[in-house]
Amino acid sequence: MSNLLAVVDYVECSAAALDAADKLIKQSEAATKKASELIPAVVDALVAHERIDPKDREKCAALLKDPVKVLEILEKTADTNRTIRPRQLGHAVQEKKASAPSPYVGLRSSQARASDLRFDEVLGLNG
Repeated sequence: MSNLLAVVDYVECSAAALDAADKLIKQSEAATKKASELIPAVVDALVAHERIDPKDREKCAALLKDPVKVLEILEKTADTNRTIRPRQLGHAVQEKKASAPSPYVGLRSSQARASDLRFDEVLGLNG
């Protein structure tokens, strides 16, 4: 009778192990299916934000199926300075504006400016 109980106990444990394995397989399949659905959107986002070249879409989609490659890609794209186009160095803090008749800022002219005329007037140099 003790052998029979041991066999029944073994069958119950095996059934529980199989149920747990089945549950894990279903979770894994659901995660794989969800990942497959997200890959096209991720590739589009990488192209839109200039992280990859548009001609590398298929290669990127294939790499995103491998979790290790996904982490490597994530590490590389985390750097905001890494894009497919070079970054612009520096930017103007204040844009200078040229005088109306000339397109050049600070161009020397022989014409009297309004400030020069006023200065001469104050000094009494207007003849």
